Amino acid sequence: MLSESRALGLRICLVLINTILLIPVALLELIKYPLIKLFSPLGLSVKQMSFLFNVSDVGTGNQNVHTRSFEQSVIECAKKLKEEYGTPSNELDEEFKNYIGGLTNQQKELIAPYLKVDNYREGEWVRWVDSKTGLTLTQAINLVLIAATKQNADVELLKSILLVRFEESNRQCGPGMLNRIIYALSGLEAENNFAAQLEPQIIGELAGNATKRFLERSVDKHYFKIKILKENFDDLYSLGSEVDLSNANDEVKDGISHMRSAIKEFVFKELYVKFYNDYGEHIRRGQIKQKLRELITGEVIDAAISCKIDEIEVPAEPSTYLEKVKAFIGGMARFSAA
Repeated sequence: MLSESRALGLRICLVLINTILLIPVALLELIKYPLIKLFSPLGLSVKQMSFLFNVSDVGTGNQNVHTRSFEQSVIECAKKLKEEYGTPSNELDEEFKNYIGGLTNQQKELIAPYLKVDNYREGEWVRWVDSKTGLTLTQAINLVLIAATKQNADVELLKSILLVRFEESNRQCGPGMLNRIIYALSGLEAENNFAAQLEPQIIGELAGNATKRFLERSVDKHYFKIKILKENFDDLYSLGSEVDLSNANDEVKDGISHMRSAIKEFVFKELYVKFYNDYGEHIRRGQIKQKLRELITGEVIDAAISCKIDEIEVPAEPSTYLEKVKAFIGGMARFSAA
């Protein structure tokens, strides 16, 4: 009887130990997808977070071209293109053939498994025909080029996108390459929309809105520097140029310089997250960052500050600790009520 009690107690202990060990695993399962959503815009890939969980069930952006929903959408797109523009020739478009001829040997090696490339052995997927669309990879290339031309789209840009798709494929399967080729048209639309968003006037408006958000959030934290900014900036700034701090005293120079740097970094992060969310599926992070670094200049930031600084309410005295606590509690109460 005693041994049975001990055995029962041992089993209970083992169950408790297993439960305790499984709790962290369960928590990670619950938070892994929110973590991906949170960190992906900041440049962290799923693979870089693999120390947290098994990533085999998580897609990795445009590299994952074999999900059922994605394949189905590509098939429908290909069929519509064929209905609209007809079945294209199985001889590669001469212009695209010349484009391939101007590439490096390394780039040609990535294309050769799928298309006929001069002076390269015929690849295993050159004669392959997709059973669902009835297209070879050569016909798929011709089809998207015809569609882009008929739609007055940027064909040169499409060629560059197609080259990127070949590089992504890393000489893998033909069906995946077909998906990438058809999907390149979506990438072309995203590239065009992204380029339109980079017009100076639009960037200026976005920078102005982000600047206002930063200043409103920072009045308590950077009270004295924002006060200096508001009281002195317009006297030192001329439209169309950067603020001139050469004759400012050290306090003003330090305050304005600090705020300009902080605002510039905040604007960059805000716009990067926006453009990544809007176009990150088609456009590489590095390309988005490079464009924003080029466009968010000191002149753009100074224009944004000049436009928005008068809209920022700066109290005569900084908030006391008690006032900050009250504001925090009030904010939490409003959040809970919502």
